[in-house]
Amino acid sequence: MAFRHSLATNPNLIWTVVALAVGVGISAVFHWRAMVSLRAEADKLRRLHELTLYAFVNREVKLEPRLNQRGEVVGLIVSATGRASSQA
Repeated sequence: MAFRHSLATNPNLIWTVVALAVGVGISAVFHWRAMVSLRAEADKLRRLHELTLYAFVNREVKLEPRLNQRGEVVGLIVSATGRASSQA
């Protein structure tokens, strides 16, 4: 009962609660966007790491960087050749 009375008579408390709710909402949106972006970047780095390890294990593999329009490396092109021989 006392809380209801103080809330009705103190508009600063109402604005504080509203500002807190808006701040939490805005921070949640930016947190979610950063999480999605970080997850996508981690997936790209994981794929590049796997290709690099594959190239180190298989020395005959040829690596070429894949670049975007700005000249940044966005991937690796892995070229491999193989030989087969048989004896009769």
